[in-house]
Amino acid sequence: DAFAMTLAAFSRETMQAMAGEGLVVPTLQMILRRNLRGINGDAGYYTGAAHPTVFDAGQLRPERMIGHAASLTPDALPPMVRLAIVSEDFAAGAGLAGRSERLFTTPSAIARVWRGHEGRKRMTVSAAGTQPRGDVPLTFRWVLLRGDPAKVDIATDAFGATAEIAIDWHDAFEMASPGEALTTSRVDIGVFAVSDGEPSAPAILSVSFPTHQARTYRQSVGKAPVLESIDYDAFAR
Repeated sequence: DAFAMTLAAFSRETMQAMAGEGLVVPTLQMILRRNLRGINGDAGYYTGAAHPTVFDAGQLRPERMIGHAASLTPDALPPMVRLAIVSEDFAAGAGLAGRSERLFTTPSAIARVWRGHEGRKRMTVSAAGTQPRGDVPLTFRWVLLRGDPAKVDIATDAFGATAEIAIDWHDAFEMASPGEALTTSRVDIGVFAVSDGEPSAPAILSVSFPTHQARTYRQSVGKAPVLESIDYDAFAR
């Protein structure tokens, strides 16, 4: 219902521009996330609070979504972020069963499952395929939305178009959620395109960690964690 009312609020010119460039859904996603309850500006938009794993209807503010849509002009529409893998440690076969760690790869979402025994994985990801709207060059923001900042390193080039990402193994951890604390076993990184208009909806890189096993790694300063043991949960299997 919130999306339907928001679509009805766009001006004819803005709707035509979105439809012609394939930006209807990315723009709706941006408006939904920027207007969630508790998200009142850019500072909140670039945090995990604006991009939860599951959306709660109680977080929606349709009246703000409608007002935001009505105010958008064609030249203020955000682009759609397009990601591509340059290189990665996630393998086509890993773990006891030799299954792929590459769950799926699309321009807007990349998902990996950590099956291998390494304590650290590396990826190089590019957003250079994102098409700017107009003459203003794009810059990019790579934001850790979910995960331990001490275990995730994101190094970008000057404009943020390409990032080298290093992620250490994560045990399940608690995260704040409206009304309750949730336990998760996933790291999420959001990639936003920014120009002189609205910031884009995020493309999201997700890494999921298996919950049917308990791992112990030996930590060394400046080095990747080294695996010491894995306990498998036979009942869960």
